[in-house]
Amino acid sequence: MAKGLSPKVKTHAEAPTFGQFVWERLLSEKIGAVLIGTIFVITFVAIVLLWVKRYPTAWWDWLSLLLTVFTLGTAIYVLYTQWRREWEDYLPNRLTVRFRYEEREVMRCEKAYLASESDIRALAQQIGMQMANNTPLKFKAPLVIFSPPQLHKKERYILYEATIHLLELPPNCSLGKTLVWREPFGDIETIGEEPPPSE
Repeated sequence: MAKGLSPKVKTHAEAPTFGQFVWERLLSEKIGAVLIGTIFVITFVAIVLLWVKRYPTAWWDWLSLLLTVFTLGTAIYVLYTQWRREWEDYLPNRLTVRFRYEEREVMRCEKAYLASESDIRALAQQIGMQMANNTPLKFKAPLVIFSPPQLHKKERYILYEATIHLLELPPNCSLGKTLVWREPFGDIETIGEEPPPSE
């Protein structure tokens, strides 16, 4: 975690936007002040040199100017991608788990709090067991499918998704309905008929 920043947030409502994260980062470290100062100095020197010379006349003058601008642009791009990665690491994680039986979704838990990516399988199994009234689930271990993480910029969290294919239907489930557990994770809803899979 970057120096001077608050610890990883728990809810997406507390997570800063990327702009807020960069501003907090600039204020918390001297590198921000140095970077902004350097950009202003380079811009000022470039304007003065162009004013004095009016414009470059030889090809090496253009080459020198282009190399300076390219170097500055590369440094800014590297800094931007580094801060972007740090911001994404700073965001809270969420997990949506889908439980399927005979190609139909029978249970789903949406956006559960996830401590780390390594907890996905264990948390998904625990959620399934709780949704099935503490009945252990029988599932196809090789068919636990994880989707790549998705960044939700507007709501400010990283969403992971897992799909578990069940071998047996839990006792509190039926093929025509889907049990859905959502934030604030109180009661579990039952959603009506899901159309049969197309063949």
